[in-house]
Amino acid sequence: MVADRISAQVDVDVHSPAVDAYNSFKSQFEQLQQCPGTRDRAQTGAGLPESQLDKLSLVWLAQQNSSLGRDITRADIEAPQATQFDALMAAHAAKQYEAVKSAHFDSQGGWHFAKDKDAITSKDIDVSLQTVEKQRQAMDYADPLMKDNGLLFSVLSKNHDGVRSVNYWDLKEARKIDDYEHSKGTALFTDEQRAVIDQMYHDWSTGTMRAVEDRPQGSNMGCDGEITMDSLTKGTGFANTDEMKSTFNQPLQLITEAEYCRDTVAQRQHDVLRQARQMWHQAESAINAQAHYSVKDGQGFDRIARDVMKKEGGGATPAEKDVETYSQDIAQMNGYDRDSYDPKMKPLKPGASVQVHDDQWQLGRKMDAVAEIDDWVKDNVDQK
Repeated sequence: MVADRISAQVDVDVHSPAVDAYNSFKSQFEQLQQCPGTRDRAQTGAGLPESQLDKLSLVWLAQQNSSLGRDITRADIEAPQATQFDALMAAHAAKQYEAVKSAHFDSQGGWHFAKDKDAITSKDIDVSLQTVEKQRQAMDYADPLMKDNGLLFSVLSKNHDGVRSVNYWDLKEARKIDDYEHSKGTALFTDEQRAVIDQMYHDWSTGTMRAVEDRPQGSNMGCDGEITMDSLTKGTGFANTDEMKSTFNQPLQLITEAEYCRDTVAQRQHDVLRQARQMWHQAESAINAQAHYSVKDGQGFDRIARDVMKKEGGGATPAEKDVETYSQDIAQMNGYDRDSYDPKMKPLKPGASVQVHDDQWQLGRKMDAVAEIDDWVKDNVDQK
């Protein structure tokens, strides 16, 4: 096997997923050259992101090292290549030449040795491929968050200091709310989603988990980090967030020949997913708006509760007992006690926003929206 041969000659022990992806890419690249209308795109990487082509070219370097039986010089990479595939890989290897050449610092020469040497060694390739492997491990955490256009990230994340992110306490709260729903015989998350949340919660601040965390400078505290779009991008080795979003569910993979030959289908699928994103943003905005109420002149918590219940009940007048219970809930959500509240001493200001639905209610509505959008995507994306 290719992986075994590289391991034996290049000392690369942690790279088999990259080799698997490389072999798959090479096979599909050659097939795409036979697909009418896609030959030019195949020659330039068939739409695979630059950062992913860079990673695949590291495996190509390992193969060149094995076949040459010596260190690789810049001249080796820049020389005319035998095939278009080799030319593509060589181009991506060339732009990384200095970085790969300096990947491994010799214990004797240190930085100066790495700077002055004029070839890429097997140990340089080994270190570079191990970096790719760490990024692949980070994908095990990031991929579920980005699945279905990042819906789980959108549901779990909150605005922390102006940045949309997921922290340890967000995961803890989501698990607590879902446990409560389970105790009533229902659930907010699917088994797969809950398993993802539990895994991240238990692994928080482990080595691979920290790869996708943004942590304060010098912080060593276990719960200080947070997961942002930028930290996901950095931890998984993508060049930018847009590249990650568009390709995350197919890391180090090439779109198949059949998909490239169906350009109209690909465009329709793109349109469906774009519409799904718009639907989610609209649903999230509507839920956030429904969770808050703008106070009218002269209103206290009872009047607010009655008005909300009447609107959400289709105009029916609610029972006063239910109004009192709901009024107490609204008061507590906003830091008051209904029974001791004196509107004359501290009246609610007209136009002020008060919360009328708690986080559990909002999370439940968001999960309902996710399920509806997911069903809509499934109904539309695969239509012929």
